[in-house]
Amino acid sequence: MNKYNKKRFPILFKVFVVHLFIILIIDINISAVVNKDLKSLNEINKAKFLNLKSISLEELEKKRKAVKEKKRKLEALKKKRELEKEKKKKLAAQKKRELEKEKKKKLAAQKKRELEKEKKKKLAAQNK
Repeated sequence: MNKYNKKRFPILFKVFVVHLFIILIIDINISAVVNKDLKSLNEINKAKFLNLKSISLEELEKKRKAVKEKKRKLEALKKKRELEKEKKKKLAAQKKRELEKEKKKKLAAQKKRELEKEKKKKLAAQNK
């Protein structure tokens, strides 16, 4: 039994020391937290607050205006591009119509020539 007590004592001592160390660390942490709270409360009471709300509202209004301006410019560019596209489409359609008219005129002229040739052939055949 004496041997058992000899083995038990160093283990008990180590456990006791570790517990004291843990309690010391916890106590230091708690005191640090409490002291920080007191200091921070004093600092907060002494602090001078700026009117951050008005500053942020002014900044927000400036940003909103800038965003609106950008949107307006982008919309103007879009409208300009759309108008240019429409003009190009109109010009292309007009060119197409003109080409079709020219083709019709050429076909009509060609038909007239063919009819005249046939008439001449018929007249020549009748004259013979």
